[in-house]
Amino acid sequence: MEQNYTEDDFIKGIGLFGQKQEKKKLQQINAELEQEGFFEQDSKLVSSIQQKGEQDLRKNIGVVSSELEQEGFFKEVHSPKTPIINLSRFVRIGLAAACIILLIWVGRDWLITDSNSNNDNTEIALVDQLYSPHPDLLSESIAKELSESGFGGAPQKEALEGLQKAMVAYNNKDYVASIDQIKTFLALNPKHEFNHLSKFYLAISYMSKGEANEAIPIFEQLKRSNKIDQNDIKWYSALAYQQTQQTPKAQAILKNWQPIGDYKTKKKQLLDILQKESLSK
Repeated sequence: MEQNYTEDDFIKGIGLFGQKQEKKKLQQINAELEQEGFFEQDSKLVSSIQQKGEQDLRKNIGVVSSELEQEGFFKEVHSPKTPIINLSRFVRIGLAAACIILLIWVGRDWLITDSNSNNDNTEIALVDQLYSPHPDLLSESIAKELSESGFGGAPQKEALEGLQKAMVAYNNKDYVASIDQIKTFLALNPKHEFNHLSKFYLAISYMSKGEANEAIPIFEQLKRSNKIDQNDIKWYSALAYQQTQQTPKAQAILKNWQPIGDYKTKKKQLLDILQKESLSK
């Protein structure tokens, strides 16, 4: 006939087993201490026992648990109100379940992150396809000006030649040089007829160099001047705001703009990208 144990029986059993193990270990410790001559030095007796006991306690915590399991405490102790629980098996199952849940959660986050990353990369690639530096419309005017006589003497010639070098750098995609040389030209010739177009290419150079934040104030200034084709200004302004994560401003420019030709197609494509960016935030 199977005997049922109460919870109190379980606790008492563990206590008795622990006392038995403790007595056994103390006897073993005393024997080892006596063999090693510790009892010959009374002043060191207490500390020696403590040190030895602490060492054995650390070693035997796992041993006691193992012995309890081997003797059936975790399998046999139960009461009418307490179901039999194989704790060792329960722990293993729990750990396995926790690992599975963790892997699923990490995998979910990885898939979401990877998906978002792929979407972001796709949008960046589309914007890169939409963006291209504006064709050089300034070099021809500079060459014509330099070829004409009586254009203002040597200082004027040197300024135009400097601007010409800036546009050569621009066409060679050397945007660091084009920025430096255009800024020099503008500083020395604040009222030159080529100033507005030079500022436009300065802004495009900044954008091509990845510094759209530097280009935005230049575009805003050129909007008010009406010296540059406003279709060009609005298109590159919208791109600059998109590159600096100022989506609402880019959308506002595009929605109030009625372009024709290639810009009409590009506007629709950029608006679609901006709409996706807005929904993802």
